[in-house]
Amino acid sequence: MNIQKICVSKDNTARIKCPACANCKGVDAARLPAPPRAIKVRCGCGEIFQLCLDYRRFYRKDTKLLGTYTKESGKKYRGQLLLVDISMGGLCFQALDQHGALKNGDELLVEFTTDDPRKVTISRYVTILASSGRGFNCEFLYPARTDPALALFLAP
Repeated sequence: MNIQKICVSKDNTARIKCPACANCKGVDAARLPAPPRAIKVRCGCGEIFQLCLDYRRFYRKDTKLLGTYTKESGKKYRGQLLLVDISMGGLCFQALDQHGALKNGDELLVEFTTDDPRKVTISRYVTILASSGRGFNCEFLYPARTDPALALFLAP
């Protein structure tokens, strides 16, 4: 059984859509179990399915895009990356090479080209929030809402 990921809006509501009949219903997420637990739901049509609530502030798009990262302060370093996911708030990437001494708090310039028909190159400054091996979770230094190319790329 596949588990649907349901985004919870700022007003703490979620729209649940039945995979069988496509019936939609808005629910108060405060009345549902907290993540990361999957929830079993029964639709009026009789379909039983599972869902998991996602409380992120921004939609996160899964990707597999190649790009580069550059550390410009301290010991300068440039490397290749695989962009794993991205949102209006930040991104997650895997370093494809020995990443030098990247650590939490470092500021990087990340560049990649979108895989949509427009093939736009996006360059964003980020701060590393967390790292594990070659994986890095980063937050944008400047609000991404001012970047129309990124907003179009992230449109679901």
